[in-house]
Amino acid sequence: MWMPASRFVVTACCGLFALSTLGCGAGDAGPERRAVTGEVRFEGKPLPAGEIRFLPVVPGQVSAALIQDGRYEIGHRGGVPVGEARVEIIATGAVANLSQDDLDSGAGGSSITIPKKYNSDSELQATIEQGKETQTLDFDLTK
Repeated sequence: MWMPASRFVVTACCGLFALSTLGCGAGDAGPERRAVTGEVRFEGKPLPAGEIRFLPVVPGQVSAALIQDGRYEIGHRGGVPVGEARVEIIATGAVANLSQDDLDSGAGGSSITIPKKYNSDSELQATIEQGKETQTLDFDLTK
């Protein structure tokens, strides 16, 4: 036979279990994110070294990665926030010793060979779509 206190304990345990599996929203770490990878070409050739930065159109955290032999991949911190972003691409000479925090703060190398319309005055835009699979975004830059 069930006692009133037993029902309370069972109900409370079920409620706590539901909250722990569904979440209550208070612990959300931020916007939805998605891993992004791709290739950056300049004048038809892979960009040898550089940095790519995704700056959300709405205020948010910048996501950045090194470009090596034309390839980049952003998967740290869950990837790039979903939505519209301005993209900056910076060609550099030596970026191998930069930390991820250096990249995210913009302390990477300076523009070397590509026009400002791809970095400090960037006209590049990208849409990071919802999804679980890695999204591929390639950029073909010209003078």
